[in-house]
Amino acid sequence: MKNQYNQIILLHCFPVPYRNYLFELMQTEATNRGIKFEVLFFDSFDSSRPNWFFKSDELNYNNAFFKPIYKKGPVLHLNIDLLFYVLRNRKALVISGGVWSSMNSIILSLIIPNRFVGWDETNRNDFGSKQKNYLFFKRFLINRLRILAVPGLEAIRYYEDLIGSKGLVQKKILNLPNLINESILESLKNQRLRLNEDLTKEYPEIDLTKTIVYWPARFIEEKGIMNFLDVIDNKVLSKCQIILIGHGHLEKQITSLIYRKNFEKSIIVIKSTTYEKSIRFYAISDFVLMPSLADSNPLSLIEAIHSSLPLLISNRVGNYNEVLLEGENGFSFDPDNHADMYLKSFKMFNLHKNELDYMGRKSKFLANQYFNSQKVIRSFFDSI
Repeated sequence: MKNQYNQIILLHCFPVPYRNYLFELMQTEATNRGIKFEVLFFDSFDSSRPNWFFKSDELNYNNAFFKPIYKKGPVLHLNIDLLFYVLRNRKALVISGGVWSSMNSIILSLIIPNRFVGWDETNRNDFGSKQKNYLFFKRFLINRLRILAVPGLEAIRYYEDLIGSKGLVQKKILNLPNLINESILESLKNQRLRLNEDLTKEYPEIDLTKTIVYWPARFIEEKGIMNFLDVIDNKVLSKCQIILIGHGHLEKQITSLIYRKNFEKSIIVIKSTTYEKSIRFYAISDFVLMPSLADSNPLSLIEAIHSSLPLLISNRVGNYNEVLLEGENGFSFDPDNHADMYLKSFKMFNLHKNELDYMGRKSKFLANQYFNSQKVIRSFFDSI
C-alpha cells in the first residue's frame, strides 16, 4: 500500500452477515501493515431483511453507524455527517460498495476521485446494468475514478462495455470477491452425520436416500425460480429432492406452481432463516442449484464450492467464470434456452453420488484457487 494512505475507510449501506468475515480479514491485514481500518455504515439495517441486524459492538471490526438525512429504498442514502468525516481524513483511501447506488458514494467519487475505490458487483446480465437512462451517468462516474475493485471477470467485462477497452486499461483493477470463512464450512462437512440426523428431525420430509439438491434463493424474479420450475418435470426430479430455502414476494406463486406440477414430495420449501442455520444444508447436500436470470455475484456459489459441492447454474451469475469448469464440477445453461436447461438438469439430477463426489473435489480446487480468503486479502493489499 502506498505511503500516502495511513487509513482505509470502507463505506457500506448496512451490516450484512456475508460481509462481516471479509471486513474482519481486511482489518487484520490492515493492522498488520500499520494501517487504520474502519467501516462506516449509512444505516443500521434493511427493513426487508429483519434477520440481518447487528449492533456496533457485535461486529469484530472498527465501525460506525451514521443516520441518513435522506433515504430511498434499501441503499440510496445521504449522510452529511459521514461525508464530512470522510473528507476530513485526507490521507484515507476510501472504498465504496456500489459507486452509483448511494448519494454518499456519488458525491465522494466526484470530490476525491484519486483516492476513491469503486467496488461494485455489477455484471452485464444484471437487470439494471443496461438501463439507457443511467448509462451516461455511470460512464461519467467510472471515467473519473483511478481504481476499481471487482469480484471477477464478468465485472471487468461490464466495465469494458461501459467505458471501452482504452478507458479500462487506464484503471488500476483490484480483485475483491465475496469471501467466506472456509473453516466453518469445513467443520460442518465433518459433522455431516450429526447434521443428517439433526436436520431430518427438524424437517422429517427430507429423504436422504435421494440425491439432495440445495437451492438457496430469494423468491424474486431475478432468481429464475418460476422459469426453472416451469421447465422441469418429475422425470428430472425422480431421483432427487430439492431443498429450496428463501423468502420474497413470489412465495405464493412458487408454492402454487410446485403443487400444480405435483412437485410437493420432490421440493421442500423452507422460509429463510438465519445465516448460521441455512449454511447447515451444504453439509447434507450433494450439489447446489442456481438457475438465476440475473445474479451479481452470489456468495452461495462460493460457499458451495468451499463445501466441495458440484454446481448446476445459469451462465448469468456474475462469478460463473470463477466457480465453474464446464463438465468438470458441474454444468451451466442459458436460462432462456429451455431445451438446454432441461437437458443439463436431467443429466445433473441423474448422476450417481460417486460422480457428484468427484465433481465436488473439482469444486474445492476452484475454491482454493480463486477464493482462498487469506490469499485474496493479502493480494488485495499488495495491489493497492
